Amino acid sequence: MLVNQGTKRSLIARPLLLLLAVLLSVWTRQSPVNAQTVLSPTPFMPLHDRVNPGSAIPIAADLENDPEQSGAVEEKIFHIPLIFNESVESQIEYFTTRGRAVFQAWLRRSARYLPAMKKIFREQNLPEDLVYVAMIESGFNPHAVSQKKAVGPWQFMRATAREYGLNTDHWVDERKDPIKSTRAAAAHFKDLYQIFGSWPMVLASYNAGMGRMQGAVLKAKSDDFWELRASRFIHQETQEYVPKYMAALIIAKDPVAYGFRDPEPEPFEYDEIEIVTCTDLRRIAEYTGCSYQEIRDLNPELLLPMTPKSRYVLRIPPGTKEACQLSLAKVSVQERKFRKDRDRARSGGLLFSRLSSSYRDTAPAKPPQTTIVSPFGAQLDFPTVPLGGEGANASRSQALNRPGGEYRVFP
Repeated sequence: MLVNQGTKRSLIARPLLLLLAVLLSVWTRQSPVNAQTVLSPTPFMPLHDRVNPGSAIPIAADLENDPEQSGAVEEKIFHIPLIFNESVESQIEYFTTRGRAVFQAWLRRSARYLPAMKKIFREQNLPEDLVYVAMIESGFNPHAVSQKKAVGPWQFMRATAREYGLNTDHWVDERKDPIKSTRAAAAHFKDLYQIFGSWPMVLASYNAGMGRMQGAVLKAKSDDFWELRASRFIHQETQEYVPKYMAALIIAKDPVAYGFRDPEPEPFEYDEIEIVTCTDLRRIAEYTGCSYQEIRDLNPELLLPMTPKSRYVLRIPPGTKEACQLSLAKVSVQERKFRKDRDRARSGGLLFSRLSSSYRDTAPAKPPQTTIVSPFGAQLDFPTVPLGGEGANASRSQALNRPGGEYRVFP
């Protein structure tokens, strides 16, 4: 059969056109919010080390402060692929209006912990921008406690904390330790990425829990967060969690562009000293030439105003290790112990860890006294002078200020 040249060209072009149509149909079915960079299953190298910086998204310049920059945008490189959609924009609007004061406080606290936390994530070959999860979890507050009893900057529940090697007992709660808890968070992120293979899904799982997100994937027959978000299979809090994180990250990368003050660097620096027996933290403050509160701030995991009875590595201000060691060597074990007005052994059930956090060295000469019983059986008279400051619990302070009051904590 004879076929002219036009027919030949038609027969050749038809499959090509069909293939092109299929490709276009696939492309057009993708919503713009799903257009994201996907990490390969060999997981943890930071994104900026592994791909071209195509994940950068524009951040509008502060046009009110610099009118000449009208129409200009500043490119910021992110270590996690971001989506800029209406949900993220809505969260940015909230943080820059009604939530402005809170976000500024988050930025201020972040200056203390970000360098150390980012270093840990880099050491673990994780995207360092994951540290901003701690911003939306706790505002980088090591003493944060949720209604569900999640604790610390990374808001670990007790069971998850123990799974990742964090100790929680009457002496310490390592969920509050900004270094140890960050290492645990890094390990948790790695595990979640091995399961879900997508950072938006990892973030959602961090909020909702691995099991709940796995169930949502099975029900929705999709492992794409943005598709799950549009379904009824994940809770409202989780639906907003990833946009909230992305909004916080975008602002934190360039706070001045959004009208925030750039926080002054306040690195979390310290020396470490091994304490071999239970030692009063006020002794340590005396030997290092700093305040009691500085010692507490460097060791937020300590629940009592003393080190544990077993060996413990204590953080002290940088440059004070030698002086502290020399001073400790000159005092006996008995002199190191917590100083108290009365030491009478008796059994009891009052845990004075929570009360200890309200103790202040600068107590009046004869403050009202609260009798407490430690876990190891010593009855102590303790001044009920609350420690003021950001996030103080008013009801607790009122209870502690009542003469002879008790504050009972059940483990």
